[in-house]
Amino acid sequence: MRQGARPIEYVETSNFSAQFQIGDDQIGQVDLQLRQPLLAGVGEELLFRGAIQGWLMAKTDPVTAVLAASVLFGLVHYVSFTYFLVATGLGLILGAAYVLSESL
Repeated sequence: MRQGARPIEYVETSNFSAQFQIGDDQIGQVDLQLRQPLLAGVGEELLFRGAIQGWLMAKTDPVTAVLAASVLFGLVHYVSFTYFLVATGLGLILGAAYVLSESL
């Protein structure tokens, strides 16, 4: 560590949050258990609807693109066959909403 540099400390404040500090300066509150699902959902939509379905729509028709992206979404979330069907159904709904609204 450089001379005069202050270490970054991780301080657990509760089950739902943590904060990072540099010396006596608080950097900010990080609510990991609350923000992670939101960020994961946004990232999945950008990947499946924005990138994959968008690419498929450029190569095929919208119906095929929605079906293929939805099945892929279901396969990625496969835990059981029932969960696969639910995730694929959700993918169909979100894919259709993307096609109809033309917006993520």
